[in-house]
Amino acid sequence: MSTDTDITFKMLLVDDEQDLATAFSDYLTHRGVINDVCFNPLEALEKINTENYLMILSDISMPHMKGLELLKEVRKLGNDVPFVFLTGFSDEAKVKEALRMGATDFLDKPCNLNTMYDVVCRVMEIGRRQERIKNSGSAEQASKDLSMIQKLRLKGLS
Repeated sequence: MSTDTDITFKMLLVDDEQDLATAFSDYLTHRGVINDVCFNPLEALEKINTENYLMILSDISMPHMKGLELLKEVRKLGNDVPFVFLTGFSDEAKVKEALRMGATDFLDKPCNLNTMYDVVCRVMEIGRRQERIKNSGSAEQASKDLSMIQKLRLKGLS
């Protein structure tokens, strides 16, 4: 049976704007968040197939494959990793579609780095608890984790 110490606390950042993605990655690394960066969603899909991430932070508008398409492809793989989208514009229809597809949260571009860090920490905790549920043999612990996931998701909506 796995324990929390078996879980790698790592996230994936996907953005075609290389300077911005690198700046975000450097900031998160400085704050202690282990992360991988992909500059296109096709590369991200390859990584997602070989690595285990607690969350994905992805631009919603990219060439080759949009962020919503990336989310759809990840879900087709049976992967329920939490997704946070970065968006440079507010499109209510895209937001609703992404939420229906299972997105956890959104950040506007440009975003405040401290706000991004807070969202990343909260969503990685959701991912950590999801992994613990998958690996747990305890119904009681799984119930506690599900309850906390709900609270963390609601916190993002406030």
